[in-house]
Amino acid sequence: MTIKLTELLKGLSHGKTVEDIAKIHNVSIDSINSELKMGIEVEMEHTPVKSISRKIALDHLTEIPDYYTRLKKMESDAKADNS
Repeated sequence: MTIKLTELLKGLSHGKTVEDIAKIHNVSIDSINSELKMGIEVEMEHTPVKSISRKIALDHLTEIPDYYTRLKKMESDAKADNS
């Protein structure tokens, strides 16, 4: 099975707006925008291209609306465990 790069790049959030993602999860648009802002910063660790970082973040938020809040807590807990 061959997957085209264009298909791979579409991802879970393909065709969805921030408003759509908020509606899917029954959360506020502001909360998704806040998570998206955090997400773009996190994903910039993996690519210098902001549009790609935004796309990755939107894909994560399509699955889990507070993905980056959870990630931040997990990282904080892990650091505390290692101290």
